[in-house]
Amino acid sequence: MSQTFMDILVVIAAVFLVWLVIRLFRKPIRWILKLLLKGTSTAFVGDFANFAVGCSLVLPASVIYHCKKSKKAAIIGLAVGTACMTVFG
Repeated sequence: MSQTFMDILVVIAAVFLVWLVIRLFRKPIRWILKLLLKGTSTAFVGDFANFAVGCSLVLPASVIYHCKKSKKAAIIGLAVGTACMTVFG
C-alpha cells in the first residue's frame, strides 16, 4: 500500500482545519471523484483499502490536535496517526 502526496496534503489539511466534519469528508470526496474520473482496476478493493488506511492516519491525528491545539499536539497526533496507519495498513 503506497501513500501519495495527496494523502500528506489531506493530513495537513485535516490537522489544521477547524471542523471535524470537513476533515472526515475530504478524503471520501476525493475518492469518489477519482472513481468517477478514472474508474477502478481492482473492483473497488484497492480503492477502499487506500481510503481506510488514509482515514486511519487522518482521524487520530485530527482528534488529538482538536483536543489541544498546539504544535506539540500536532506532532503527537501525526505520530499516533502514523502508528495507527502502520497497524491497520
